[in-house]
Amino acid sequence: MYNIFFSTSYTRLENLSNELLCEIFEYLDAYDAYKSFSNLNIRLQNLIVSSSILLRIELDSKSTSLIKDRCQHVIIPNSHRILSLHVADYSNEQLLIDAFFNHCIINSSFHRLESIILKRIEKEKLLTTLFYFNSLPRLFSLVILIKDNNCCDLENIYPLIFSLSSLKYNRLITSSDQLTITEYSTSLHTTTPSSVLSSSE
Repeated sequence: MYNIFFSTSYTRLENLSNELLCEIFEYLDAYDAYKSFSNLNIRLQNLIVSSSILLRIELDSKSTSLIKDRCQHVIIPNSHRILSLHVADYSNEQLLIDAFFNHCIINSSFHRLESIILKRIEKEKLLTTLFYFNSLPRLFSLVILIKDNNCCDLENIYPLIFSLSSLKYNRLITSSDQLTITEYSTSLHTTTPSSVLSSSE
């Protein structure tokens, strides 16, 4: 009878190259990455705060109680590094979206922000928010799910979306319908809001 010994090889996180670690961090939510890795050792902490790593922000209703901390310690200090922002508010009172925009204004400091997803935002809050998006030079993708049950009147929203000069893709979703304006910037900026409205009726 033979004894068979299996040798197991383990790879520690610290053994990975800086390049590979940076790629891993870019797939994680920025707050989770900061919380999980920034205090492990000096090397990982330096990589986390490195300006070369672009950050993804994902917020849902579970984040509401921590939104002030996330905005003050992660989002605002790193606004120049944020690549995407996903805010999904499934609360009846829109607590998350209200809290987020109370603590954080999306302005020109978010100059690397390319993708925004806002789920279940009220129409009035959306109208206010879209004005700030004009300061984003690299906003290529915008997906919006409007919370309001009665939001047939979208005439105020379309001009604001069409004014976003860098936008290449937009999806505007209502509770009763789904409207995709365009997937290409050339189509977006050669089409008028009135033609979109007439085609969706």
